[in-house]
Amino acid sequence: MIKKGVMKKILLSVFICVMFLNNTRCNTVRSVLTGETVQILKVPKDFPTIAKALEHSRDGDWIIVSLGKYYENNIIINKAVTVSSEWKIG
Repeated sequence: MIKKGVMKKILLSVFICVMFLNNTRCNTVRSVLTGETVQILKVPKDFPTIAKALEHSRDGDWIIVSLGKYYENNIIINKAVTVSSEWKIG
């Protein structure tokens, strides 16, 4: 079980990084839990498709998908990654 304080630190780190995805180069973050560096892979900025981003991801990485239509099929997620939409405040 993850301690409440540790989870808050993780969520705050991710929130800060995601908030500035469009304005800064924030492609790697350090995991508070493991100390390992994880990548943030952006679709379509870094990879043209979700499948390509998944191919290049590792366990613990985040895939952020920008607004748009993605016509893909047979996407296989065989890693412990987080796939999320990009969102903006305001």
